[in-house]
Amino acid sequence: MGVKSREVKIAELEKKKQQIENKLKMEKAKVTTQNQKDETRTKVLLGAYLLYDFNKLTPDELNAKLDDVMQFLSREKDKAVVNKTITRLIGETEES
Repeated sequence: MGVKSREVKIAELEKKKQQIENKLKMEKAKVTTQNQKDETRTKVLLGAYLLYDFNKLTPDELNAKLDDVMQFLSREKDKAVVNKTITRLIGETEES
């Protein structure tokens, strides 16, 4: 086997190595993406449960939960969105 054929062999192996690394990178990206989707779905489902649960509370209990939630949140934008939703729930509860 000559020097040239060994260089060709090395080049072929380097190409295969790069292909394998690319496949590995793509698979890792798929796993990361799926994990993010799963986490988002979990948050949505837990949020839906909390809204369902909040609908069963009395206005006083709901206000107490709102206080807890507001202490948990740090961003004003988040507090405004949650406050709007819970305020709507309080209105629906009072109408019942």
